[in-house]
Amino acid sequence: MKEDQEKYHVLVVGAGPTGLAMACELSRHGVICRIIDKGNGPSRLSRAVAIHARTLELFENIGIVDKVLEQGSRCAAITLYDNNSKMVSVTFEQLHTKYPFLHLLPQHKTEAILLEHLADYELEVEWGKELISLNEEGNTVEAEIRDSTGRVEKARFSYMVGADGAQSRVREELDVKFEGASNPSYWLLADCEVNWEHPKDELAVFFHKEGATAFFPIDQNHSRVMFELKTKPEEQGPTLETVAKIAARRNIKFQSLLDIQWISYFKLHQRLAEQYQTGRVFLAGDAAHIQSPIGSQGMNTGIQDAYNLAWKLGLVINGHAKPELLDSYQVERQPIGEELVALSDTATHMIGITNPVFRTLRSALIPIIARFQSVQHRILGTLSQIELHYRESPIVGEDWKPFKDLGSAELRAGERVDDFRLFSFDYLPSRNLYDLLTGAEHELFMFTGLEPDEFEMETLRVTHRTLTKRYGRLVELHLICARRDALWWDPKQTQHPEAVRSSYIDKDFVLHKAFNARNASFYLVRPDGYVAYRNQPADMGQLEAFLAKLFNAQP
Repeated sequence: MKEDQEKYHVLVVGAGPTGLAMACELSRHGVICRIIDKGNGPSRLSRAVAIHARTLELFENIGIVDKVLEQGSRCAAITLYDNNSKMVSVTFEQLHTKYPFLHLLPQHKTEAILLEHLADYELEVEWGKELISLNEEGNTVEAEIRDSTGRVEKARFSYMVGADGAQSRVREELDVKFEGASNPSYWLLADCEVNWEHPKDELAVFFHKEGATAFFPIDQNHSRVMFELKTKPEEQGPTLETVAKIAARRNIKFQSLLDIQWISYFKLHQRLAEQYQTGRVFLAGDAAHIQSPIGSQGMNTGIQDAYNLAWKLGLVINGHAKPELLDSYQVERQPIGEELVALSDTATHMIGITNPVFRTLRSALIPIIARFQSVQHRILGTLSQIELHYRESPIVGEDWKPFKDLGSAELRAGERVDDFRLFSFDYLPSRNLYDLLTGAEHELFMFTGLEPDEFEMETLRVTHRTLTKRYGRLVELHLICARRDALWWDPKQTQHPEAVRSSYIDKDFVLHKAFNARNASFYLVRPDGYVAYRNQPADMGQLEAFLAKLFNAQP
């Protein structure tokens, strides 16, 4: 038992997208883990197909976004139809991200990419192994694991993460309530080759008195068609002929429907775990929340659950932060899960309206509401998850005096940081801000302010010298200069002992404006790309007080 505990820090239960992302991220943060799954091997089903912008940003950070983008297809817009008449089309290009689109990729291909990335850490999924019980004792979690031959082993871990789906054994063992409801309608899903008159690079939703129809392009050859059914299907299983008959009744004209890859009836469920953490055991992904596929939030939310928890476990297990840091996972992620479950539920009820009066009202109001750019931005920002935030989190904070506003929306503690082009001094190449977020460290951006005086520059210099010594393994420092001469060393002297190796010129004050940094300021960014702390005017004492709460005093 002792040997297992020393060798493995975390047991991840479940090897779907959430569990695989968790194992990859734990490994990147220096955490030794095992990952088990009761299945015999990777799934070959397409299941979740939509990857939103925020998840693509995280995939960039993980290092797999290029492989993800090489496969699948891009969805440029969402178009709503009343029967076959176009009501409104909303494009993703207005999103403030380098990925202003919805990427469509079958889940089994996403999992294959994550499995390949996991192998880079010399870690493999232990297929055919099932958790049968868990018991927390002191500083460990004891797990009973049964393999496909029936042999049972006992092992101890510092922590456990249940990413084992809607029927989670981990959640059952914890006796955590999974409350919610089922939608009364049934749905038919068919992944097949579709040829029709509508654009193949758009997500389309058709409103009809019999129920809604949704179309998702998956790749160049295949698409997903989903039909809402108001009555329980009578036949044993749907066929391609079933799809064609329903489409004909709803006047949705296909030139051809061929090559069925997956077809099934299913019901929609909306459920949320009462809590995401019990002691040293955590729930993530479908084990913590399930929602309607309308909006395609499930897989994306689960991957972001994993991303949120992994860096915190890394800090705690490696002795750099107190265990209380882990309590923030529940506080940050459960409200997100609750919001997205409610959003999916609302969208499902909206598209499923059958009352003739309300259907007419819906068809009249949607085009009017959609004309407002602010409404489109809010909907797409939430759908893509780039507007979600942790402003109420206990582990974010600020000591911020705004001075004079620079004309941009404030970037507050707990909010996601946008990507920017960073222009370096002559001795370093230019790069993107997101390139700096690929490690396990927090990133401290030190802004000089537009017109820094001698006192402000001395504050930045002392901060750099002090924090490099105290938090060198945990915090990476970057200097954002409003002026080329705002340095305390000769930029040509790259080995100068007080040189900030990562220093950039803020051309046209783009970053200072975006961060509202009129004066010398600090922005501390978490490994997941959210602002942990901001401080203006720059005060090293206030910054250190925050760091002392986040990290152990002497790393």
